[in-house]
Amino acid sequence: MSAPRWEYRVWSLQLGKVLWDNGAWTGRVAVNKGSEKEMLESCPAVWDYLNAAGAEGWELVSATPSTVTRQGAHEPIASSLFLKRTR
Repeated sequence: MSAPRWEYRVWSLQLGKVLWDNGAWTGRVAVNKGSEKEMLESCPAVWDYLNAAGAEGWELVSATPSTVTRQGAHEPIASSLFLKRTR
């Protein structure tokens, strides 16, 4: 019996949206083809993207926040999600 083989995905998130999936832009508005707001709004919501990925057998295995410090307070600006599934 062979060990399971895994494949992985890394998502980059900002403000509840999935912007990048393994380095590929997820938005309907192409990068640098609209305003920053239009580009962000054209990306899928995290929960929708997670539900679709789960239906394809992907499992969320880790998440890492990224913050910026402004006036002594830490504010979330982005995060990454790490998923895996067996091949």
